[in-house]
Amino acid sequence: MVASLLGENYPDQEKVFLNAEKALIKAMQPSYNKELFNNYPVSKDGLYDENYDVISYTLIDPIVLTYKEGEIRGGLTHIGGDAILILDNSEFKLVKHR
Repeated sequence: MVASLLGENYPDQEKVFLNAEKALIKAMQPSYNKELFNNYPVSKDGLYDENYDVISYTLIDPIVLTYKEGEIRGGLTHIGGDAILILDNSEFKLVKHR
């Protein structure tokens, strides 16, 4: 935790982006995507092998993404929007900010 706060030991940025993309697609399940990442968070090119206790994604933009089951809202800060959480490398949650 201390190393992370100091900016040390961050994962490769490309892995983070690929992982975030998979998380968002898993949450939204868009019909236009060929790959829906049903086995996420298991992946070969994301953060699965890093074995984090918690991964959290929030859109820091006041955007609203609408999908079949509802919407994902961004916020003006990292604590102002809905969050996609991956717990213990296995549990996937979409947590609404409201």
